[in-house]
Amino acid sequence: MDPKTLLYMGQRVDAARELQKKIDHLKDRLAMVSKGFKVISIQYESTSFSLTDWGKRIEVMSYTALTEVYMINLYFDMTRDQIKLLEKELAEL
Repeated sequence: MDPKTLLYMGQRVDAARELQKKIDHLKDRLAMVSKGFKVISIQYESTSFSLTDWGKRIEVMSYTALTEVYMINLYFDMTRDQIKLLEKELAEL
């Protein structure tokens, strides 16, 4: 096999590994959030989120509680969509 082909194949393998790492990371995040059903607190100007203990106590479905429920559902939906997109990209690679 010529060096150009080896380089090309190596780049594809590296790209596939990176995609798989992103997929695994997102799946781990979903598992973490769903494992202890809690509510996500998104921090502005940050790359992280934290979990509150809202799920441990009974809440009247107030505006705040409903907002938190919608936030967690949106997080799950968007993360699953991103995983599907990355898996499609990986399959096409």
